[in-house]
Amino acid sequence: MVIWKWTIGQISALCSKLYCRSNNRKFAVKLFERLGRGKSLKFSDGFHLRCFILAFAGLALLFLGCSRQVQSASQILKTPNWSVNVPPNWMRLSKPDNTNATILSFDGACLQYIFIQDRRISQAFLYTRHVLRDGMLPHEIADVIVEDLRSDPHIKHFNPISIEPAMIANQPGFKMIYTYYDQQDVKFKTLYYGALVSGRFFNLRYAATLRHYFEKDLNTFERLFGSLHLK
Repeated sequence: MVIWKWTIGQISALCSKLYCRSNNRKFAVKLFERLGRGKSLKFSDGFHLRCFILAFAGLALLFLGCSRQVQSASQILKTPNWSVNVPPNWMRLSKPDNTNATILSFDGACLQYIFIQDRRISQAFLYTRHVLRDGMLPHEIADVIVEDLRSDPHIKHFNPISIEPAMIANQPGFKMIYTYYDQQDVKFKTLYYGALVSGRFFNLRYAATLRHYFEKDLNTFERLFGSLHLK
C-alpha cells in the first residue's frame, strides 16, 4: 500500500508539471494538493486513466522539452553583488528575457518559485511610469513596486496584505506580503523583500500556490533568506 501511494504521488506530480502550462493547470494543482495531504481519490475528482498516460508522456516532455530550461543549481549561488545558499534539490530555471534575475524551484514555477533580482535603479519598470531614486525610503520604494504589480496584466486580484520595514542582509528595506491570481485562476501568495543597495534595487521573493505549497516551503525560503549576503 505504501508503494502504491508513493506511485500515485509521483504520477500526480508529473501530471502537475505536464499541465503546468495548459488550461487544465488549476485541476492539476488541486489534484496534487489533494494527494499531497494524503487524501484518497474519487472518480468525481476527474482523475482518469488518461492522466497516467499523460504522466508517462510527460517524462518525454520533461527530458526533451525542459532540458534547456532547467538546470541543477549550485549549492551556493554567487554574483559580484550577492550570494545565497540554495536549498537542496532545488533547480535553477531559465530567466525571463531582459531581466537580470535568478529563478529557483523545486516542483516547477507554476507551484512555487524563488525569484532573485539585482537591477539598476535607472531601469524602467514594465507597468508603471514611477521610478526609483537614490535616497528613497523603504516605504517609498514599496509604493513603486505596488504600483507596478497592481498594473501587471498577468496578475489578477492583486491584494497587498502587509508592508513593513525590514532588514535585507545588512541593508534597510521593506517586506511585503500579497496574494494574487494567475491567468489560470490559481491563487498565489508572495513574500517580497526589497532594498536599495549602492545604486541598485535588490529584490528577493518567494511565491507559491496558497493551498499546500506556500506553507510547505516557507521555512526553506526563510533559510535561503537568512543566508543572503549583499556586497
